[in-house]
Amino acid sequence: MGKIAITISLMKASWQILKKDKELLLLPVISGVFCLSSMTIFIVQGLEHGWLQWFAENAAAQQKNTAYLFMFLFYYCNYLIIIFFNSAIIACAVIRLNGGNPTLGDGLQAAVNRLPHIAGWALIAATIGFLLGMVESGSQRGRGLIARVLGISWSVISYFVIPLIVVEKTNPLFAMDFSMEMMRRTWGEQVIGKFSFGLLFALFSLPVFPILFLLLSKTWDASYFLPSIVFIVIYLIILSIFQSALQAIFNAVMYVFARDGKVPDEFSVEQLRSVMRQV
Repeated sequence: MGKIAITISLMKASWQILKKDKELLLLPVISGVFCLSSMTIFIVQGLEHGWLQWFAENAAAQQKNTAYLFMFLFYYCNYLIIIFFNSAIIACAVIRLNGGNPTLGDGLQAAVNRLPHIAGWALIAATIGFLLGMVESGSQRGRGLIARVLGISWSVISYFVIPLIVVEKTNPLFAMDFSMEMMRRTWGEQVIGKFSFGLLFALFSLPVFPILFLLLSKTWDASYFLPSIVFIVIYLIILSIFQSALQAIFNAVMYVFARDGKVPDEFSVEQLRSVMRQV
């Protein structure tokens, strides 16, 4: 409950910044369209070439390796799309936090200018994420817990990488090293986040489950099925758009605070210092 309360306060403050540049909400929309297109292409290709069927247990080892390579490429493409548009949001947010008046073009241009390094970071992040996913999905006892602990550590270590690549124009490896240094210098040697935008928006998505339960029951009129599904899809899309934008803006706020000690009017020093705790 403490994490939820802190996250709500951070989300409200981030929203105050987002209201000054509401057009930034278009970037998660475009990102989602590209991700959906990428998924469609990979599904069609996977069915056409049989790669999806090769995940079956009776497939040959070579076929499974090909299927995993196919899955990793899908993973990487989506990472690249998401990181690219998050980079654009963060670039705009940093301009705003430094007193400027950003446009969508400013953010997209910043992301395009750093595309090779964004692509390199997407490869690193996708590889780590893919490996952690494989560890967590393993059948051995305790592997899921280990993967989650490593995942939390990785998210803290890499928290400032995207702002450093886009704003500081550093390469991914230097950005990762500097990200750890900024985290240690600002909050301490070993820290963990006391906030979670993902957790909060997961709670916001809970209302869809009673609707789904009613849809699957035989006591509800079937004529409500299609409108309800459309409502659920639109609601979840809107949630994901706001989560992506607010999370990216808060990432920029944390970066500016850790890098220069600047605190936006919407936040307080105590609030930003309290979002991490020692472990």
